Amino acid sequence: MAAIDQGTGHGHIRHEGWVTEEANMRRAAYLEDPAQLDVTKRLRGIDGLKPNDKRHRCAELATRMTDPDAFATAFTRGAEHPQVRAAIATPYDSGVRPSPILIPIADLLGKDGHKYCTGWQLEPVDGSIDAAISNRRAWRTAMAETRQSDVPQPVALPVPTFEGGTLLFLVGHNQAKDRYEIVNMYPQPRDDGSASLPIGAAMRDFYWNRYPDGPFATLIRIATTYLHPEVDDLEALQNLAKRETDEMHTFKAELRMAINDPAQLPDDELSTHVRYEDGSPEAFLRRLWRDLYGDEPIGMPQHL
Repeated sequence: MAAIDQGTGHGHIRHEGWVTEEANMRRAAYLEDPAQLDVTKRLRGIDGLKPNDKRHRCAELATRMTDPDAFATAFTRGAEHPQVRAAIATPYDSGVRPSPILIPIADLLGKDGHKYCTGWQLEPVDGSIDAAISNRRAWRTAMAETRQSDVPQPVALPVPTFEGGTLLFLVGHNQAKDRYEIVNMYPQPRDDGSASLPIGAAMRDFYWNRYPDGPFATLIRIATTYLHPEVDDLEALQNLAKRETDEMHTFKAELRMAINDPAQLPDDELSTHVRYEDGSPEAFLRRLWRDLYGDEPIGMPQHL
């Protein structure tokens, strides 16, 4: 744990056993960051790790591992996993992050490893997690501005089981900015509908791994890698978008196609992976275009 603490990651700060069940629930329901040690700022939804009082983001799930030995064991074994080792060994580029990795909990902690995991999930609104996430942000903003909210107070429910679940590993930059390292690890429940809650964020595997040549695979992969709440690095994606590479040309073309016809997007893969707060894929995609390309017309050809 001391070695983990020397890195740039925050997995042990938000997803390890020192975070209480109540704190974990309040993160999922009210966007109160357990890493924020200033109680006033925590109650206002201010992130505890990002500078300039940035607002805290969270997917619909807030999860943790209850035992420090289990957390350290999973982290250590995960660091030796071939997929994680391959990501860490990627030739270093200060402007690029490797894509996230999912590993079954049982592969790292055995068949009973899921018993060390707990979590809370935001209750859907009218059957929609997107609506619940959007409403939670609206409620949080109203509370921070000390005004009456137009939406009800969010509710989080306990995840009933992590059996069959995964551990998600995020790989990013080390402090010296000269190589990659694990920057986060946290458990996710299974996604096959066997639990009583409609688990949305836990996937069999990422869309781009299941369908490497599938429609919008590049858009979904890059958006997930940089904009998932556990990463939330729009600035890095803005810099990446300026690069004249085949990958970023494909990303831009897919973003344009998705904006022009969101119905082409595969099911809810974009929402499930990125967990934006905009309420709909259309709103998220248009905001993303503005954030990356400013006033450039969406329908303008990429190459003149």
